[in-house]
Amino acid sequence: ELFGRLWTNTDDLDRTVVKGVLAGTYRWLEDGIVDPSGEGPWIAATDPGPSEKENAHRAIR
Repeated sequence: ELFGRLWTNTDDLDRTVVKGVLAGTYRWLEDGIVDPSGEGPWIAATDPGPSEKENAHRAIR
């Protein structure tokens, strides 16, 4: 299956879809989606320095 795909690709279709996404054609897909971040930033703060959490690393033996 994967070997056969080397000679058949979807580049033309992919370009068409990307142009539609960039043009806003598929914005309707986002209707009704709730922002998962809620209040505040979705990415945790990255304060410099060592972690204050317990090291949960487990050695592989």
